[in-house]
Amino acid sequence: MKRFFPSEFGSNTNLPDVASIPYLQPKIKFAHYVEEKAKEGLIEYTLVNTGGLIEYAIKTEFYGINFYERTFHRIGDGKKLNTFASLPDTGKYVVAILKRPELTKNADIFVSSFDSDYMSIIDLLETETGEKFTIYEETPEEQVTMGVPKFLVDMRAMLLDGRGVLTRGGTKLWNDEFPEVKPMTLEEVVKQCVKELSQSLSRQS
Repeated sequence: MKRFFPSEFGSNTNLPDVASIPYLQPKIKFAHYVEEKAKEGLIEYTLVNTGGLIEYAIKTEFYGINFYERTFHRIGDGKKLNTFASLPDTGKYVVAILKRPELTKNADIFVSSFDSDYMSIIDLLETETGEKFTIYEETPEEQVTMGVPKFLVDMRAMLLDGRGVLTRGGTKLWNDEFPEVKPMTLEEVVKQCVKELSQSLSRQS
């Protein structure tokens, strides 16, 4: 094995108010384990932090958006910024990292496609579909009472209250180290997701 990539691909767990979230503890513990093995010379690794994967925000209900029902169950006002990466950009960043083995050896790397708030995503979804989304504003406690798993509510709360911005606390993005990666825009991702979801709906009907 030349390079190990733990399943990081998410928020900045170096920040205390992110690292304290219970569902992230196994990921943090494993990252520390890999770091210790690297110090022993047993492995090379790269931790790739991308923020939220935007397609999951649109195509699944993980973050509270239901595309097919045109609803958004949000915690807070949905106007706090969050860092996102698209799946194609994430793959391109991994390839770029592998092409720079010394620069990225045993490194904690932060890359992204863009920062956005959730209401901007909803606005674009409404533009692309031509339909209004119904917004439900709820507290974390209310979502748990509704049956949403606690770990998922914790994740939604983090991504909707501003803790999901990778560069908080002075963390620098590595985007400029990989100029061959031309990140997608939010508009491009939303357009592609709506196209794919609409085609899926057509096949089911």
